Amino acid sequence: MSAATARRQRLIRAREIQHMMAAAASAAAEQKEQHLQGIATRIAGLRQGLSANTGYNRATDLVVMGELATRLEGAQKSLVPHQQAARQSTEMARAKTIHAALAERRITRLDEKRSAEEERQRDLRQMAAPRRMVAR
Repeated sequence: MSAATARRQRLIRAREIQHMMAAAASAAAEQKEQHLQGIATRIAGLRQGLSANTGYNRATDLVVMGELATRLEGAQKSLVPHQQAARQSTEMARAKTIHAALAERRITRLDEKRSAEEERQRDLRQMAAPRRMVAR
């Protein structure tokens, strides 16, 4: 294996690793975004579950439900910036994954072209070399 071929193989391995790392980061970002979305859904479900019963309700129960509703709404509002940041992080990670995949594809194609060219040059050299006659 020539030095150029070895260099290309190392570069291919490096691009593969970059692609795998970008894919792992993208998966982690998507998981975080889904987790935050799950939390938001649970908060919304709890908030909707806080409704006064029909009929007789004690004032203290209404006050407690109002307080809980206010806190849940505050929690939901404070979660929004985190969800937006997670969404942006996911988009950036997806873009990095796409970029790494393209770089890996480019270097692989380049290696295939160069390998084919090296093989063609080797074949031309073999054809041009004088053949030795072997005595029987």
